[in-house]
Amino acid sequence: MRKLNEAAELLIKSFESSDPENPPLKVYKDTGGVWTIGWGHTKDVTKNMPEITLEQAQQFFLYDISYAQREVERLVSVPLNDNQYGALVSLVFNCGSAPLQKTLGSKLRHGNYKAAADQFEFWVFDNGLRLRGLERRRKAERELFEKPMEG
Repeated sequence: MRKLNEAAELLIKSFESSDPENPPLKVYKDTGGVWTIGWGHTKDVTKNMPEITLEQAQQFFLYDISYAQREVERLVSVPLNDNQYGALVSLVFNCGSAPLQKTLGSKLRHGNYKAAADQFEFWVFDNGLRLRGLERRRKAERELFEKPMEG
């Protein structure tokens, strides 16, 4: 599986925690009312789950993003630089694979990277509500997607 670059990992962690270096180690409810811990981990999280360590939070993170990585690799067949790949992993981590199965993915499959980038802004709703936090996240993902690789 392709490695996530540092810019993408920091982007994801910054939106999944107020401090990307120190995630919440105690259970909390996210904006959608889902019990969460660490950097957006929700699988098998309950209200009474004990506090976790930073190492456990990192293991949960790596486990959780692996799904998003597999989905990006499965659904995107055009070449992606590390920033584009990371931005898409962040999007799928947050929204599931629907964006890649709909218009954004269609634009990519046709090699229209600019039109695909324009699609990030449509994925800003949670339970039917437009959220400012999701608007900020999609803007950051789009910026990363459009950022050329240095070197």
